[in-house]
Amino acid sequence: MFEFNKDVKTRDVIIFGEYAPEKYMGGTRQFENMSYEKAKVLLELGYIDPDDAQNNSPTAEDMLKYAEEWGGYTFDGYVVSIDRCDYRVTLTTISKTAFSAIIDEDEVKAFTKMFRNADEFDVDGSLYAWYD
Repeated sequence: MFEFNKDVKTRDVIIFGEYAPEKYMGGTRQFENMSYEKAKVLLELGYIDPDDAQNNSPTAEDMLKYAEEWGGYTFDGYVVSIDRCDYRVTLTTISKTAFSAIIDEDEVKAFTKMFRNADEFDVDGSLYAWYD
């Protein structure tokens, strides 16, 4: 079983730039547009379980490997409060906009192969996969 890093203050500062437990709603707090670099640090420090997956998504580790290979991706997701037994960081979305980088046909094919089963999936001008 994965042992999460329980230093919630450091975790939240990395993600949100602040430690503000009052901003948790129902024991969770959403984040958007997290860089690959931040997500990698969270994985390395033990805040993200490499085998965690949001329902039918690839594992967090696989999502990060994909993002590292292609570059320019961001992540959305949520964190669970230290006060709950299911404390964690979960990635729910991987995306890349055409504004942030050039997206070629090979990347669209790779993204489709990896994420085509997402609950919401888009490769029209940007690459987007969200798992409910």
